[in-house]
Amino acid sequence: MPRCSMQEAMNKASVYIDRRIEDGSKIAITLPHASHILIMAVSAYLIARQIKKQTKDETIDLEKAFVCGLLHDIGRYIVDERESKYPHTIAGYDRCKKLKIPGVAPVCLTHAILDKATHEEYPDYTPEQLKFVNDKMSKINRSFYDDLTMLVDLHCRGDQVFHIHDRLEKNIKMYNIQMDNYYDKYMALYNKFTSKYNVDIYRICRFVADHRKSIFKHLMPYCHGWLRYVCGDKSVAKDHVAYSRNANIAQYWKDYLAQQTKVITK
Repeated sequence: MPRCSMQEAMNKASVYIDRRIEDGSKIAITLPHASHILIMAVSAYLIARQIKKQTKDETIDLEKAFVCGLLHDIGRYIVDERESKYPHTIAGYDRCKKLKIPGVAPVCLTHAILDKATHEEYPDYTPEQLKFVNDKMSKINRSFYDDLTMLVDLHCRGDQVFHIHDRLEKNIKMYNIQMDNYYDKYMALYNKFTSKYNVDIYRICRFVADHRKSIFKHLMPYCHGWLRYVCGDKSVAKDHVAYSRNANIAQYWKDYLAQQTKVITK
């Protein structure tokens, strides 16, 4: 099965963040999302490294943990779920297949879906979408990387980090989830994982988010475009205005840069 290296993943992430910007996505959504996938990748890597050290399990692949965290949301550059009603999970799964990185495709589903998808938990999915997801999920054997990516994602939203209890409560309200055992189901996964590996997921995610300015600088040489901007290279914004393929987008960014009063990556 083709393997996606960290460098390849950074290239693909850079492209999909740039694509969102070129398509006119709002900065208030896209740049925090770019921060999110970097926080996800680094947090997953650090958690996997700690577990590998504690368990002395040499089969744990730190690079895979990083790549899954980085590309789990790759479907978001293709669709805006609020407008299209097409799940980013399915879009990401299909995208990874087309990019010939099928090894990453499952996490596009499993970071958001634990087992069987139901209308009570995913009210915005159509019957056809639920059928597609459940068909694919039935063929996936959940792995360490699926659970790790899901749990890190449950702690992170945008460039913010939450205790899992708070995030689950937010999800219930935000997505109108009607599943009675939703909270208990995900807490069971969290308790099983953290007990087995004796790891504090929140603490590590919080550390990465709080120190992202210095951490992201180390990632800057491996990315380009707006992902590089999030890592600290503010010249990208000026270059984008000069070379944008879309005059309206170029004007949008000129207006944004004229009004900018704070650094996005704190």
